[in-house]
Amino acid sequence: MNASDAIKEIQTKLGLDQQELAKALGVSPATVHRMLRQADKEIDLEIHTLIDCVAEVLNNAKASGLTLEDIKNAAIKTGFAGIVARGATAGIISQARLGLLASATRFSWIGALGGVVGAITGAAALSFFQKIQAQPDEASPGPPKRPVAKKTSKKRNS
Repeated sequence: MNASDAIKEIQTKLGLDQQELAKALGVSPATVHRMLRQADKEIDLEIHTLIDCVAEVLNNAKASGLTLEDIKNAAIKTGFAGIVARGATAGIISQARLGLLASATRFSWIGALGGVVGAITGAAALSFFQKIQAQPDEASPGPPKRPVAKKTSKKRNS
C-alpha cells in the first residue's frame, strides 16, 4: 500500500475530515489535499513513517483496550505525533519503526522517549491516554540520585 492509500485508510477509519487530518499530520490542508489526490507524488519519509506508526497503533488498538473514537479524539487534540509518542512509551509501536521516525529531524525527540512514562501535557484526560498503560523500562530506572549535602553548624569564636 502506498502512503496516499495509507493516509486515506487512516482518515476513513478515524472519521477525520481534511482539516482534522491536516492538523493531526502537522501539515497544511493544501498538503493533505495534494497527498490524497496525487497518489503518484512522493510523500516525504517523515510523514510516511508517521503514518506507518499510526497504522501500527490502530492495528494494536483493540489489544490495548482502545477504541477508534479514543484514537480520533487524541489525534484531534495532540496530533499523530502525540499518539505515536504515547504509543512508543506503551510499547505498542515497533522499535524499528520508531527508530526510523526518530531519525527524521522533525521527530528526533521521539528517540528520547524510551524511558518516559507519563501523559502528554494537556491530554491526560483523554480516554486514549487513560486506557493505554505505559510499560516501565527496567533498563532505565531514571536519573541517578544526588547526595544531599548536610549543613553543619560552626561555632564562632568571639
